[in-house]
Amino acid sequence: MRENFRFLTSLFGAALVAAIPMAAAEGIARWVTVRIVAQSYEAHNNPLKDRFWRQYTAPVDSAGGRHIIVITNSQGHLSEANPEQGYSSQLERLLNEHDSKHAYHVTNWALPGANATEMVILAARAADIQPDAILLVTFSNNFSEGHNHHPLSFARNDVEQLAYLPQVRRRISSWFLDRYNVSRPRGWLAAHTGLINLHDSLVFWLRDDRDLGERLFQSMQDRPAIPVQKVSDDGMRLMREIRNVLQRGLPHTPVLVVSMPLSERKVLPETWLYADSFFEEAQMVFNDKKQFTVVDAKQVVDSVFFYTASHMRPEGHRLFAEWLLPYVLHLLNHGESNVF
Repeated sequence: MRENFRFLTSLFGAALVAAIPMAAAEGIARWVTVRIVAQSYEAHNNPLKDRFWRQYTAPVDSAGGRHIIVITNSQGHLSEANPEQGYSSQLERLLNEHDSKHAYHVTNWALPGANATEMVILAARAADIQPDAILLVTFSNNFSEGHNHHPLSFARNDVEQLAYLPQVRRRISSWFLDRYNVSRPRGWLAAHTGLINLHDSLVFWLRDDRDLGERLFQSMQDRPAIPVQKVSDDGMRLMREIRNVLQRGLPHTPVLVVSMPLSERKVLPETWLYADSFFEEAQMVFNDKKQFTVVDAKQVVDSVFFYTASHMRPEGHRLFAEWLLPYVLHLLNHGESNVF
């Protein structure tokens, strides 16, 4: 009996000795991540898009006014220029200039390399913010066959961690969680422990073979024309998943679904018409619900204002923000309506 007691005491002591440094490491990791991250309320785009996305989208106490969340892809990120020139930032300025009765804040959740799967998760996360309106700005390639397979993310980021948060997870269907394997033990650990989150982010950053200039995309050469792909069957289901997630989490929040601007000159001629695929399918999915408004901005910005087929120059962002302004004001001032 005494020997068993000594054994248990030794075992407890060893566990305690091991737990103390682990607890200290966890505390340090949480301290580091809190101080490194950028908040979406403060940054015009996410400068740490390769890590800490969960903290970037974290709710904070707002100072009132009207809050709009933009869920979009690399076009909205504007990595090639000053992020203050992006259409989200310019839209915020225009809204405040045109309506002095309200203070407007536009949060830019632009995700380079975005998949429809990640937009589902961001839509579910938006319910924690309770915005006054949401803009979903995307195109058919984000919902195509090539973009929406395992793994969940097309480009490396931490958006998957959001799907392991209980409040986000309950808004997403079991089909989505099973189809995209959002049940990995390491995913749970990364979402709930600062140590694994910090470790994974730093390992990725250190092993990334891009140089700093390529990581920041401060300059972009004109690229050859690209193909546009049609919305796939899975893409259609993911579109319905976004609709259901927003109806479940934000039933009274107006949503503007935008088929985003593209450069006809930088898209292969034989696939240019495929860009209509997103707008056509989105009308089928969203237009029978009063909460959603679907608009087509594919040809709103002239091709001379593009770096690539989908990446606009700052002048293109300004034109797009001006085009968006009346739609956003209408949604906010007239409530849920899909008719202009």
